[in-house]
Amino acid sequence: MKGKSRTRNVGQVVGSMFILILTLLSSGCTDTGKTDEETVIGTVVHVENDSGIYIIQAGNGTCYAPVNLDEAYRVDGMAVGFRGVIPENGSVPESSCLPIEIHYIGTYVPPETNATFTLEKLLP
Repeated sequence: MKGKSRTRNVGQVVGSMFILILTLLSSGCTDTGKTDEETVIGTVVHVENDSGIYIIQAGNGTCYAPVNLDEAYRVDGMAVGFRGVIPENGSVPESSCLPIEIHYIGTYVPPETNATFTLEKLLP
């Protein structure tokens, strides 16, 4: 339909794909040799203090303090899914949360979210 904006419901597709990816990662398909890896879905929270750290609040109430959170994911309120390991001797001095070394991370769109986008240009 030339000239009309097209919308597609991508929330379920993106959410399902992300859950599939996390499931594959947690099943050991990309085994890194570490057995204490955790797969978590949570929300990034910026903590206003002298150092301005970022934590991830998991859905089950657990608070994680990433020791290596990529700059692209330092967005207050961003829903993410990640896989990582709690370091044996690691800590984040500015936080009482569990330290975690992130191995994989991505944004998360819950399957029940009705996310849409608009195609503004029809390509040949």
